[in-house]
Amino acid sequence: MVEACRRLDYKIIAYEAASLGEPPSFEGVKLVPRATVKGSTRREVWEGIRFVKEKFKRRVLIAVEPSSLEALRYASVNKDVDIIRVNVDIIKFIDKSQARLFRERGWGSLEFPLSTVLKGFGLKPLYDAASRAYMFKVNFIIVSDAESIEELWSPHSIVGLLASMGVDRLKAISWISSVPAYIVDRAGL
Repeated sequence: MVEACRRLDYKIIAYEAASLGEPPSFEGVKLVPRATVKGSTRREVWEGIRFVKEKFKRRVLIAVEPSSLEALRYASVNKDVDIIRVNVDIIKFIDKSQARLFRERGWGSLEFPLSTVLKGFGLKPLYDAASRAYMFKVNFIIVSDAESIEELWSPHSIVGLLASMGVDRLKAISWISSVPAYIVDRAGL
């Protein structure tokens, strides 16, 4: 899988830390451990973050996949959270308030998994999320979220798809390159 990503010119690959021990190194590709916390309440998110911090002795990216406005807003101000994963339940909450919370915090990014498109939701969630992130100037990351080689999206096809949805080409490129690199660097990974 990593070799296929390298051929597609991926530079950073995040993987669920619980699924793999210490990964082998690959020239030209940075492997970044992450842990995804799911929650619908502030308390569930807080407990998930605490569990991750206790479980992993090394630093991992903490991604939160909220399923409610309460969980989204809490994750947006929690400094332990590196990425907020967008699912179909929270797209409508990508708004001025979300942009303001990230600006006040000084950083933050939403992440949209392209697996949503492949799992029967079609392109509408991607269009809605990308349009809202672009309109409200919220940092956004597009990820393949692939579990097999067949589910991988090439960076060029992601940029082309986003451009066809009205996202500026340079902004689309940043969503798959500089924004993820910034989040990884900021996390010290």
